[in-house]
Amino acid sequence: MTTAAIIVNYNDGKTLYEKVKSISASTVIDAVIVVDNKSTDDSLTAIQELDKVIILYGERNGGYGYGNNIGLRYAREVLHADYAVISNPDTEITDKCLNAMIAMLSSDDRIAACAPMCDTPGSRFEAPACAWPFRTWRIELFEHCPILRKTVRKAAHYPAAAFTDKDHAEVFAVLGSCLSVNIDKVLETGAYDEDIFLYCEENVLGYKLKEHGYKTMLLCKESYFHNHKPSIPDPKNVRILRDSELIYFSRYLKTGAFKMLISRILFAIVSLETRLFC
Repeated sequence: MTTAAIIVNYNDGKTLYEKVKSISASTVIDAVIVVDNKSTDDSLTAIQELDKVIILYGERNGGYGYGNNIGLRYAREVLHADYAVISNPDTEITDKCLNAMIAMLSSDDRIAACAPMCDTPGSRFEAPACAWPFRTWRIELFEHCPILRKTVRKAAHYPAAAFTDKDHAEVFAVLGSCLSVNIDKVLETGAYDEDIFLYCEENVLGYKLKEHGYKTMLLCKESYFHNHKPSIPDPKNVRILRDSELIYFSRYLKTGAFKMLISRILFAIVSLETRLFC
């Protein structure tokens, strides 16, 4: 049983080095695949001499899904790995947590992905923020509109009681900053949608796995640390989110033309609010 870590990098120098140094020392990880999305800095210089490190080069800065797909295909075709731990450069994962993720994947042939709880600077995400149920077009759209979000809060999230006193729970989608996957099962579904640069990849992966009859699990008593630092200015953030959501609506939720128009209008309003007030 072989496990590879996959880390997508773009101009993340010091953070990448600390991440690779830490995870390469893990007894759970057999190889560390760093996929570089056309960085313009010297991000890769310091990690080249670290143990277990394999550096792959993307032909373009194709985004999170594009980079992870390169890593997943290499892990299967070259390393013949069984599992992959996909995580951001600004995350920290203990061996205890890594072991728990791999144990979960190997416990059931229908489990294709799992993730632990997420700790962030100064706080811990509650379980309903670390995973969410399938959302219809309306619920997903309203969740990204500050004025309308309150109207779908209950439908957009699992109740906290769904995770109380549980070691794990089946969910629709988990946070994309740290998760483990069965490589063969994820590639069978088509893996990440490479037309989505960033954001919404969790929904797409959850949708694909569910469509193929696979499970996604949340580990309720394990956690990782995410030292989250926004890397894209807010207006651009909103545009990328909008583009990703529109692909998800059209390609996966099969949303019709009228609802797509409504989506564009609401996202335009959110974008204007961001520019004026943020």
